[in-house]
Amino acid sequence: MIRYLAACFFILVGSVEALASQVTIATWNLGWHMDLETAQNWIRECSKNYVEDPATGKFKPSQEAGFKPGWDIDAFKIEGWDVSRLPVCNVYFAGGSVRVNLEAYRKR
Repeated sequence: MIRYLAACFFILVGSVEALASQVTIATWNLGWHMDLETAQNWIRECSKNYVEDPATGKFKPSQEAGFKPGWDIDAFKIEGWDVSRLPVCNVYFAGGSVRVNLEAYRKR
């Protein structure tokens, strides 16, 4: 009986602690946080072609063979990408990265 009460006590204490913890989520809500000028800049940067530097594993803007469009790259791997200024390129996903254009962005 004491074991049962002890188990109930620990479950109760654990659940109270869980209720008191704070949950935070960092996300870009593009419909609310990007004006058209920022959206144009974001679309321009994501539409560039990038090639991976084998030495650093980072992608740099390039037209060399083997380039990838920014829409298909994890933006955290693009050299100099600042996610506090622009969201990642593949933020919209529907069976693959959605390549955004200004007309579609205005319609959202």
